[in-house]
Amino acid sequence: MHDDIVIGPEPRLDRSDAQRLILASEPWISLGYRESDVDAIVRASSADNLLVARSGGRVVGFSLSAAGVLLGEYLKILAVEAAYQKRGVGRALMQELERRAFDRWPNVYLCVSDFNRGARAFYRGLGYEEVGSLHDLLLPGKGEVLMRKTIGAWRSFREESSSQGFEPHVQQPTKSTAHSVRKARVGARSRRNT
Repeated sequence: MHDDIVIGPEPRLDRSDAQRLILASEPWISLGYRESDVDAIVRASSADNLLVARSGGRVVGFSLSAAGVLLGEYLKILAVEAAYQKRGVGRALMQELERRAFDRWPNVYLCVSDFNRGARAFYRGLGYEEVGSLHDLLLPGKGEVLMRKTIGAWRSFREESSSQGFEPHVQQPTKSTAHSVRKARVGARSRRNT
């Protein structure tokens, strides 16, 4: 357990951190990620919803998601440094992503490679269900499994939100909170039911 982990939004992912976290680990190696993929992720990080996990100032993980996909938030990538895996960092990143997303949307989606059994089990443990398979999406003969976690149907969510003076279908994430950082106690939060 790493109690010194700080998780918060940042305006942009550093290229060297992205390279270190992606190019030397699975499933990105099996998926054939290259420098050009890292460059695309870094470019997207300034426009999408980026959360970064830091330990002693060092980036040890990140999540990158896009709002407004299928009436929800779509996780594009979750990457955690090998030394911090299975220690609650990924879980804490996902909990913070969900906390923010479920303020605006009733759904969070993600895709995970069908051969990545560990990741599929991780997301199922967080309450995601497999809703479909996209064959030959990234690799020939392999599939990406679409997973979803929901807190309700869009109409119900929208009506409840509207009755509280909030219009989730027009609110867009802003970068005005990009520098607010909150301390996440990894482990204590990971035990909380999401």
